[in-house]
Amino acid sequence: QAEHAKVPNKPPVPPPSKHGTRPHAQIAVSCPTRMAFRRSRGAKAAGLFLAAAAVAASDPAVCVDCGTAGGEEASLLQKQGVLAHSIEEAPSEQMDHMGRPPKFLLALAAKQAAARKAVASSSDIELDLDFAPQVALPSADDESIGTESAEPSAVQYAVAFTPYFNYRGNLNVQGIIAVQGSGLVDTATQTLSWQLMGLDPRCKTTPEGVANACGIHIHQGVSCYEDAGGHYWNKSLIDNDPWASVTYQTRRFASHFYAMAVGVEVVTGLTNFDVLGHTMIVHDYTGARVACGIIIPHKLAVPAFTPYFSYTGDLKVEGAMAVSGMGAADAAGQTLAWSVKGVDPRCSSGANSEYANSCGIHIHVGTDCTSDAFGHYWNTTTYSDDPWSVIGYTSHKWFGTAVYAWEKQAPVVTGFQNSLVNGHTMIVHDYTGGRIACGIISPYSEVANAFVKYYTYAGDLQVSGWVKVVGSGVLEEASQELSWNLAGVDPACKAAPGPGDSPNACGVHIHVGMDCTSDAGGHYFAVSTDPWISVKYKTLPGGYARARMQKVDSGLTNYDVLGHTMIVHDSTGARIACGILNIASE
Repeated sequence: QAEHAKVPNKPPVPPPSKHGTRPHAQIAVSCPTRMAFRRSRGAKAAGLFLAAAAVAASDPAVCVDCGTAGGEEASLLQKQGVLAHSIEEAPSEQMDHMGRPPKFLLALAAKQAAARKAVASSSDIELDLDFAPQVALPSADDESIGTESAEPSAVQYAVAFTPYFNYRGNLNVQGIIAVQGSGLVDTATQTLSWQLMGLDPRCKTTPEGVANACGIHIHQGVSCYEDAGGHYWNKSLIDNDPWASVTYQTRRFASHFYAMAVGVEVVTGLTNFDVLGHTMIVHDYTGARVACGIIIPHKLAVPAFTPYFSYTGDLKVEGAMAVSGMGAADAAGQTLAWSVKGVDPRCSSGANSEYANSCGIHIHVGTDCTSDAFGHYWNTTTYSDDPWSVIGYTSHKWFGTAVYAWEKQAPVVTGFQNSLVNGHTMIVHDYTGGRIACGIISPYSEVANAFVKYYTYAGDLQVSGWVKVVGSGVLEEASQELSWNLAGVDPACKAAPGPGDSPNACGVHIHVGMDCTSDAGGHYFAVSTDPWISVKYKTLPGGYARARMQKVDSGLTNYDVLGHTMIVHDSTGARIACGILNIASE
């Protein structure tokens, strides 16, 4: 029998609590988009390096107790364009300055070189959200898609920190922590990489016998306004606390104390989806909690728009948006970027102050484009004034009658982190403030990058590899495009299943379930006919299966499928492997 299961009735998204947080069970968040709003890093970082080197040459006191950049730090500098060569190839004059920290602290040195004054305030520091090791993703026609270098990673971030809710000390931790997920069940792992400053200077060494001293840990809590609870890991799978040994080492640069690390593995028994929305806590030398951040998808997307459910006009908005997360606690918010067409041509001079919401682009309370989206979405406990009232587009005529609007960076301090706006509606308004278009905020791409045997499977096949899922469309046009690179699949699937074979034979399908230790339920879709029946892999010589951009018209957004099971079937239709969809790096 084919596995038919329409999308279940999901519980409504609960309203924010006093401080804008939701129960963790309802938090589902997402991943960076591929929209073309990237910045060039290499030239800028190289310029900062030269400026810092000039300062150090003229004033040796700039760098005190910098130490020597180890292999990881030097490699990181090279990745960021600061060093032109590897350690072995570096010219001697460059070697003299390899103790310098990466871009976010080099920026301070550049400011110091220009002003010959005290180092600029930390609020002016530009942090590099791309510093964590990531793998470039292939395009649909990239022949390297079957190679190891093409593997997409599952990455999310704590992009900012705020003092722990009851901390009254002087430390002011800033920076970012990347959280990369791998493995499943008892091998599920978070790999942390961080760039932090404002840390406890005493953590140059970690004291023995002091619990949590100089620690960086994921905690059970999901809010920085209250107690974060204890360390977060799957206690049914992992006996001992895996976070006990995770610490940072403080280094000094001028008057600043910083720490950086790449590839700190912590086997928690939790997927990246499980830790999404949880607190990241930084401890001082005594083990006290001094700073809190929330693990979020750095970038979300609005891949498409549909007419607002009650709109009857002629405007038809098309295009896409990026929604980047910023800040923590009261300073949390979103930075919007958009490239759309079909907007109101009367908005050529921007909004008309006589009309509320004139020419606006706003996140709303609603989570569905088939009904009322309600009002603007922000933390009304923190802010009484609507931060969305000043956010709008300016339309431009292009090539005759086409009307476009674009924006690279429109920051909005909402008091909500990106994990809370995921799944909400993005509404476009016309010149009079009327609602003309609706889109759903969701992860651009997701990945199942680890597989275990299906919980009832007792055969010999052992599937490994990855399946990437890119979301597009909205409402009935919402779909997923699957690309995969799998090993260990059924050799009998080298030929396409025949008419008499199981409808699920050789299938790769998203299912209703969200757990690889129990029944995954049926196929996951919200249209009248099961779209997954035709999605199948073909085994290549060597036991591999590869595919690019297999479109599945599921009627679901990537917000809907995040955290769900990815099931691989054998030639009989039996379920042989299970993975979980996490936010992908691109």
